[in-house]
Amino acid sequence: MDPSLQRIQQRGRLRVGIHPGVDGLCSGDPSTGYVGLEPDLARYIAAQILDTNDPQVEFVALDGDRRVDAARSRLPWLDTIRKTFAITTTIAGANWWNLGMADRLPQFLCPAECVGTLDYVGLDYYWGAASVFQAHRLGAAMECRYGDAPVFPRGLYDLLLTEHQRFPDKPVLIIENGCVTTADGVSRADYISMHVREAQRAVAHGIPLEAYVCWSITSNREWGLRFDHNSDFGLYHIDLDNDEALTRQPTQASQRYQSIIWGRSA
Repeated sequence: MDPSLQRIQQRGRLRVGIHPGVDGLCSGDPSTGYVGLEPDLARYIAAQILDTNDPQVEFVALDGDRRVDAARSRLPWLDTIRKTFAITTTIAGANWWNLGMADRLPQFLCPAECVGTLDYVGLDYYWGAASVFQAHRLGAAMECRYGDAPVFPRGLYDLLLTEHQRFPDKPVLIIENGCVTTADGVSRADYISMHVREAQRAVAHGIPLEAYVCWSITSNREWGLRFDHNSDFGLYHIDLDNDEALTRQPTQASQRYQSIIWGRSA
């Protein structure tokens, strides 16, 4: 067992940083302290580590950047290892809703009556890494540095194949796929072409892909970030900071996307 888990067992309780104030996710409760998905997950994990149905969990309220700082090590190289591990394991469960539909999550995350009730498989895909040794580069996307995020088109095909194998009788839809002006040295126009080709390859191999949706038709305030080339996913550019008329300006990406649609091929 990992030494950190052994120390938690010896201490007899799990300390967890939470972000209270969001109904359904985490909010205060006079009798239990905190209620919502976040504390429920913490109690479930504590029960697994401490091997008890009534685990002791110490909740620590952390807001904003304090949540990130609290999980950092004083050793920068150790932070890199931990970040790579966190990213890799997060990717494994990224389509958590689909895992629930496949009855691969605890019932408190996906009730039994919900399992298998989906009409189609919907998925998002933006960034990817060719190997676990490059997974740390995905940290750029987690930190909203989209211009540095790694572009890996084959990952879209792999994800489509995985979800089709999980739900062989369901149609598949790509709900979101897109890029900022330039990411990892790849322009948005080339990014779209590369990913649509992977989608077409999936169709050619028998995957029932019924839709591809590009994010986004226009510039937007992505996660409230400062508006610049690092945060602009728009096929049509709008100068959000200076143009009161919100004029849509065509880009190479919109023209490329149009040609793909008209030609029905990337």
